[in-house]
Amino acid sequence: ILAKQSTKAAPKKAFQRLVYELLKGESLSNAMLKQEQVFPKLLINMVKTAEMTGDLPSILDDMADYYTSMERTRKQMVSAMTYPVVVLTIAFGVLIFMLTYLVPQFASMFESNDAELPAITLAVLGASNFIKAHWILLIVAILGIVIGFMIAYKKIVSFRTGVQVFLMHVPVVKSIIIYSEVANFTKTFASLLNHGVFITDSMEILSKITNNEVYKKIIDKTLHNLGKGDSISASFRGEWAFPVVAYEMLVTGESTGQLGLMMEKVADHFQALHKSVIDQLKSLMEPLMICALAVVVGIILLSIVQPMFSIYGQIA
Repeated sequence: ILAKQSTKAAPKKAFQRLVYELLKGESLSNAMLKQEQVFPKLLINMVKTAEMTGDLPSILDDMADYYTSMERTRKQMVSAMTYPVVVLTIAFGVLIFMLTYLVPQFASMFESNDAELPAITLAVLGASNFIKAHWILLIVAILGIVIGFMIAYKKIVSFRTGVQVFLMHVPVVKSIIIYSEVANFTKTFASLLNHGVFITDSMEILSKITNNEVYKKIIDKTLHNLGKGDSISASFRGEWAFPVVAYEMLVTGESTGQLGLMMEKVADHFQALHKSVIDQLKSLMEPLMICALAVVVGIILLSIVQPMFSIYGQIA
């Protein structure tokens, strides 16, 4: 049914391959594992657990809720970033237009009238001439930096770790990242525990599905400590990337034997905090962007207006 009702080629093909593997006698988890580029690791592991416990329907229901929640969080992030990206793109285009076309028009007028140019006008004219003379080099340099950054972030673990640690110490941004990571970690951990997945197996799964190197290190330390017989909470004690509230709830869950329930509560709490921060960021972004644009445009206009007063003074 899923294969028939799919309108997009990729999911339709994935479901048809699942049907093929199931008809060959493969289990659902193994059939999904053969398409691990399509199906998330967490979902595959949860289905494998469900097949062992015979509780596939409830686990699939929980996974549907889980991925719906994750998608909601992702859309909040996209929504928060869309406005500033669009505004910055338009502003950058307008700025380039002013520097490469509008400012040179006035520059020729200033030269013909022997106007005395203040420092701000000289700086803007210098920037204009530089962009006009080296625009190809600038585009190549910007593209090179962006592509180089993306490749380094993807391939070099130490570089990725450094960027993530830096961002996790930037005001506002750190709250967005930490709240999101903690919510995802605790929600996934709760789902795994509530369906009977062993703690060590849960940690291994969590290590694979997170892209944040800071939390990967904490999880790896947890696996090492569990092998020595330590508690989970011992690995999270004093970790700057794991808020005190989440740590105390982790300790409470361990001591009461209700770790899954406590992690669910932590996830709900930090999802609410994450949404609140995103909403605040969206409300602050508009006035901040307007102020930034006003400053940039004001500098360019000031660089044009000041010499014009000089010209009028000469005429008078």
